[in-house]
Amino acid sequence: MRKLLSQCIFILIVLILSQNSNAAIKLVSSDAVLYSDALLFEELFNVPYLLNKKLYGQKIVLTDLNDQNIIILDIERHMKGILKDLLNEISMLDLKCQYSADIPAENNRPRTMYLEWKQFYEQREIKGARVRAIIKVLEKQSIILSLEINILDEKGLKQLKTEDMDLEYLRKKSARVLGVEEHAVIHSQRRFFQYINENWEAVVEFVFEQKPEWTMVIFNDQVYFKDNRQYVFQPQISPNGVYGIIKGRGVRFDPRATGTNLDILALSDLEVVLNAQKIFTESDGSFAFNGIRTGVLLTSLKGRWAQVTNFLGSNLSFTANVKANAPVSILFNSQGNNLSATEQVNGYYHATQAHNWIKARLISSTALDLAIPVHINDTQSCAGACYTSSTRSIHFGPGYAYDTIVSHEYCHFVDDTFGGITNSDLSEGCADLLAAYISQQPLIAENEPWGHSVDGNAQYPFDGQNQYLFHLQSTFSGFAWDLRKILQNIFGPAGIAMAERIVVPALIINSPHIPQAIWDIVLLDDDDGNLGNATPNFNYIAAAAQAHNLYPFIDLILVNITAPSSNQTISKAQTSQVSIIGTAQSPVGIPFQDYQLFYGSGSMPTLWIAISAPVSYPINNGILAAWDISSLPGGTYTIKLVVRSVYPAVQYHYGTTVQVN
Repeated sequence: MRKLLSQCIFILIVLILSQNSNAAIKLVSSDAVLYSDALLFEELFNVPYLLNKKLYGQKIVLTDLNDQNIIILDIERHMKGILKDLLNEISMLDLKCQYSADIPAENNRPRTMYLEWKQFYEQREIKGARVRAIIKVLEKQSIILSLEINILDEKGLKQLKTEDMDLEYLRKKSARVLGVEEHAVIHSQRRFFQYINENWEAVVEFVFEQKPEWTMVIFNDQVYFKDNRQYVFQPQISPNGVYGIIKGRGVRFDPRATGTNLDILALSDLEVVLNAQKIFTESDGSFAFNGIRTGVLLTSLKGRWAQVTNFLGSNLSFTANVKANAPVSILFNSQGNNLSATEQVNGYYHATQAHNWIKARLISSTALDLAIPVHINDTQSCAGACYTSSTRSIHFGPGYAYDTIVSHEYCHFVDDTFGGITNSDLSEGCADLLAAYISQQPLIAENEPWGHSVDGNAQYPFDGQNQYLFHLQSTFSGFAWDLRKILQNIFGPAGIAMAERIVVPALIINSPHIPQAIWDIVLLDDDDGNLGNATPNFNYIAAAAQAHNLYPFIDLILVNITAPSSNQTISKAQTSQVSIIGTAQSPVGIPFQDYQLFYGSGSMPTLWIAISAPVSYPINNGILAAWDISSLPGGTYTIKLVVRSVYPAVQYHYGTTVQVN
């Protein structure tokens, strides 16, 4: 990977969105716990006057593929046009291209570029306001796979505090707090705007040569230091402090019985409070309050991404007097024979794990970054387990807060966060597949009466045989699991990561039904804008889909019959010619060959008779053919529309049944 050092600085005259004109900025006292620098951008999706827009699959012609700076300029010009279309009020946006990466073509993968522009105001960076682009660089026509726009508009810029700062005064004040001489040498100094406690602040950072491990942060005339990714109010600097580790006894993967099946689970992202100062545990459950010698430490199953409430009994919590250099070891559910305590640990652990697993594969998304309520022993909301959209919470009756069940319900929260999949079978299938991918095994709700496996051969649609409660959703989750097995068999452990990269985006694109979701996965996976050459993974996707009768991909938007309607009665006394109306097109990127209509006797014909000759041009919601029924005896008939593509050479079928009398 090569980093470009070019200063891609430009000023955009664009139109600014004013949808949030009624939004107010809440003023909060400056001594509250502050967001860490690393987490800042993840908090910006609710900021007033911040334009948030994501665009995918935009095609662009690059004038010179050999000159990286020209490529950047081409993309900037394209971005200007997009911004002008999005915004509706004139302003000046100062954007600077500060980072880019150029990943060369390798192993049949095309060259990929990543570009990032940061927004500035009065020569100071607005932290978190930026534009990001991922581009597939191709010979003829390149594709901007993802363009994420997060910029502060004109009304937002007016909220920024631009008064002059006495930097010398602030430098001396920082030195005194840090415990160095007032005239100590400055290693580095930065000025920027940062969104803190729901308000934009003008911030100055100092790093002193004498103690470069500490970054001093000043705003509102208050001095803070930044360590362990958190801002802490006026610390007592000390190499020692209170530290420890937090774990819980719960079920990593096993049936709901408690006892010998319990594991000691590290509880990451858990909130820990000491003397009103709040931090979060690391991935191994560890925490450290640098410089604090003693105090009262508080924690419970509440963290960055999950907040557990027990509806039958008390919540698990811990309170103790602690002191520096005496490690604190906390184990929730230490006895391990209490079902309620076990389920509380399970609820927190698996919801947090699901968040972190999904975030690692949807890295640019910040919408999931909130503490979802996890209700344990909740007998009011549902009999077993469920997700409630209105409160964005997940609920578990007694005995249901376990591994794949928690992951499944959390995935409904993810689905809902990105707009919600309206097709219930697809929504349930997505939740099943992610629970299986996260746990790396195919059993869902193992050992429950309604437990099932994604490693099956469910066929789409209902085949009239071997149907069961989870039949349709299992066609999609089964497809995803088969794809994982195919890629793992060919590429080893790397194949698992490939399957995750291919399938996980299906959760956020809100496909209308299962076949369309398969086709959307094909479109997202494509690497060169040409589906006809089947790169990079079309054949693997098709093989997994075919195992569940999802290949050819049936796109009901592009191939359908709208008239006559299903089960409509047609009288020969009124007409002998029936106009068949509908759509016959091939999917985007697939060359259309022709379409043809057939009919057959009964609801499941064994013999098909042509209504029309093949038609070599597509029809969009128009008359497909005229069907002569004058010589047909009365009865049930099925009309079939067949659309053929050139390559891949596949057929797309649609059928409807009518009554003739």
